[in-house]
Amino acid sequence: MFAYPVRISAEAEDFGRFHAYFRDFPEAIASGANFEEALAEAEGALAAVARMRLKRRSLLPTPSPLLQGEQLVYLPATLAAKAVVIGSLVASRLSIAGFAERMDVHETEARRIVDPDHATKLDRLEAAARALGSRMIIEAI
Repeated sequence: MFAYPVRISAEAEDFGRFHAYFRDFPEAIASGANFEEALAEAEGALAAVARMRLKRRSLLPTPSPLLQGEQLVYLPATLAAKAVVIGSLVASRLSIAGFAERMDVHETEARRIVDPDHATKLDRLEAAARALGSRMIIEAI
């Protein structure tokens, strides 16, 4: 599950603006005029940083436990699905060519599947995860 804790606090020296900080993603910082705006900005910051890490084929960290005073921020579902596929690809140590062969697609298509900026349908991502020995489970909360 890609739900990461964020701490949102008002900074007195910043004229009461609210700032959001992730322990798991120190580079993801957001702020807003109020708590709700800072939380919404934190969602965007988390997605941007996760997308950047996934483009480098870096694994996303396991979410830290939620501490008192923190909120959970979730990756968008399609980005979470891409993270599963990319993480499975990294763990498999397959090349893109090997992944393409396993998926029975051209290498260009395999590159698109693991590109966090490319829109890929969920059924395609699920097939990719299965080809890499993983499964995706969707849970409504």
